[in-house]
Amino acid sequence: MIILLSDKEEKKVIIKLNKKKRPLDDKYISEREVIWKNKLKEKQSKIWNGSIYKIDNIFQTDHRHIIIELNKSAYKDIVFKRVKGSKYILEKYGKHNLCSHVELVAIPVTYDYKFVFGIRSKKTIHKGNVIDLIGGLANADEFNLKKPDDLRKFMIKEVKEETNFKISISKIRLFGICLFNQKYQFVYVFKVPCHSKNISKYSKKGEFSSLITLSEKDLIRRKGGSSFEYCKNYIHLIKETVKK
Repeated sequence: MIILLSDKEEKKVIIKLNKKKRPLDDKYISEREVIWKNKLKEKQSKIWNGSIYKIDNIFQTDHRHIIIELNKSAYKDIVFKRVKGSKYILEKYGKHNLCSHVELVAIPVTYDYKFVFGIRSKKTIHKGNVIDLIGGLANADEFNLKKPDDLRKFMIKEVKEETNFKISISKIRLFGICLFNQKYQFVYVFKVPCHSKNISKYSKKGEFSSLITLSEKDLIRRKGGSSFEYCKNYIHLIKETVKK
């Protein structure tokens, strides 16, 4: 599912942090801890259990305002969900144990309207040599989320950490909010000041070993991570967004 927002609608988004948190079931926690310990052994303790923003609800009280009700979950909840699947958790433990975490991703677009993605490095916790989107989890330990601009600022921080693109808050646009794999993914787009042939100079070693540019036709034919695969549902709309 994709929620498309205009610039005016984004400015009217109200973000509320729900301080009331229903305790997770003991049986859920027990199984989650087993998965987490196994993952720590597998990754040789290169992961840590940070606090991640999640969305409890999105609703509209009138035609002018969209309210996003936030909460926080542990990273180990996301790991558990990735390993066992949303359906498993929902059927065995109920919906209040299933977190809908937040991710922020960006799809830069070159002068010649090619889409920019990264090739995952083998040195991170992710599977290496996989095409994926720039960005990642909305880490609550790294920023306070009170308004839409806070999301933009954190997205810019992620872009600067993972690439050599230089962008400002006024140049980045929210394309929409995607709900899939029981996560809310805020998708941002922006133009980059280069031709696709020169994209290599904007690559930064770290999360990605390199950057890649793809046309819409090339993108459909390639395989990648889950976010890359899902973006095929809306990529045809991205070009029109950056042209506006």
